[in-house]
Amino acid sequence: MTDSEPIAQSIFHKLSTVLWGLAILAVVLLAVYVSVGRMLIGNLQDYQGEVLEVLNSRVPFRIEADTLRGEWHSFTPEIVLGGLRLTLPGKDIEPLELAGGRIGLDVLDTLTTRSLQFTSLQLDQLELLGELNEEGRLLFPGLSGGNNPVGVWLQEFMLNIEYVTLNENVLRLTLPGGEQRSYGLDLHLARSGSARQVQAELTSTRGVHVSVTGRGIGNPFTPDSFSGQLYLDVDSADLEAVRDTFVPAPPLWLAGQLDSNWWLAWDRGELAVDLELRVADARITP
Repeated sequence: MTDSEPIAQSIFHKLSTVLWGLAILAVVLLAVYVSVGRMLIGNLQDYQGEVLEVLNSRVPFRIEADTLRGEWHSFTPEIVLGGLRLTLPGKDIEPLELAGGRIGLDVLDTLTTRSLQFTSLQLDQLELLGELNEEGRLLFPGLSGGNNPVGVWLQEFMLNIEYVTLNENVLRLTLPGGEQRSYGLDLHLARSGSARQVQAELTSTRGVHVSVTGRGIGNPFTPDSFSGQLYLDVDSADLEAVRDTFVPAPPLWLAGQLDSNWWLAWDRGELAVDLELRVADARITP
């Protein structure tokens, strides 16, 4: 054995001791973080008014809740709200009512910025009102149109949050003729850096079902810099139920049962579409 071998063994022994010490310290700090976090978040219901005031200072609409409590999942604290009501700015706009919601907090960003930062949002049983006007545009009162502050805030929020989940939601859509259709909506959005994923299910009470799966990279609100792929599975037990959603109404319509698959690829302003259509009991109607 050379003289250098004992020296090398001594260095590795000291290094392993230091690493073990750092690992134990990290475990202890993590345990303290979880314990203190659970204790603080468990008493959140005692500060419902203060928490709602802070939340309302961060959004361009009014948040009200019947109940508020805190929960801890893995290493993330969550604010759990029950009996939610969201009042949008504007006249004659009914508040949006929800069964409840969850807001995940980004602890590190909250501490560094000294303001609440969110990492996830879940909304349950949201009732959303929409209108399809005579020009074929889909409008949401209080959310869309011009430089609407809620729309601008919502776009920025969606670009930065990591997870958004909508469970058992209802879209009530008013058609140009005044008829109202109801759709069940489930949606999940995920973001990791500039990579984004979407999964959605849309079901009509008149037998229309749409399933969406997609992924992309970049900002979807700036199409010239966004690339992504989208797959849609569109089924309809009765194509007559879909006709009224086309504005203006086509002179001829294909009735029957539809089963279709759509593949869409978007590459910085260029669109490619591939599809498969299967129609049963087909017939042309005026």
